[in-house]
This record gives sequence, structure tokens and C-alpha cells, in this order.
Amino acid sequence: MGTYDSFTRGDPSAFLCNLNSHMPTAQQNVLVFIESTGHTYQRKEQETADALLAVVSRWVEKGGPCRS
Repeated sequence: MGTYDSFTRGDPSAFLCNLNSHMPTAQQNVLVFIESTGHTYQRKEQETADALLAVVSRWVEKGGPCRS
């Protein structure tokens, strides 16, 4: 989530943390915050891609997204 995301009507980080806290897999979920960008990650495409690569790489190392 972009830390300037205005769709959350307030604090995007708190919004995502609150949303995650209601998930059955909250402990295993990885929350990614892309600093200084909004809902569409403008001008942060590479940083977003790098963050996603890091998450997927962790999944591969651990044998899939459902393993902790």
C-alpha cells in the first residue's frame, strides 16, 4: 500500500494493519508499504516490483505462500 493512499480516508498504514488484523492468517501475512506514493504507485514502479519480488522470493524459499 502506498503511504499517501487517499482511498483509505486517513492513515493508510493503520488502515492496512487494521484490515490485516481481521484476517485468519494475520500472523503470516506480509504487509508492504511503499513510501511517498498513493493508490497507483506512480513513480514507484521499480520499488513496488522489488517489494513484490521479495515477498514472492520468501514464498519460494519456504515452499509456497501458505507456509510460514
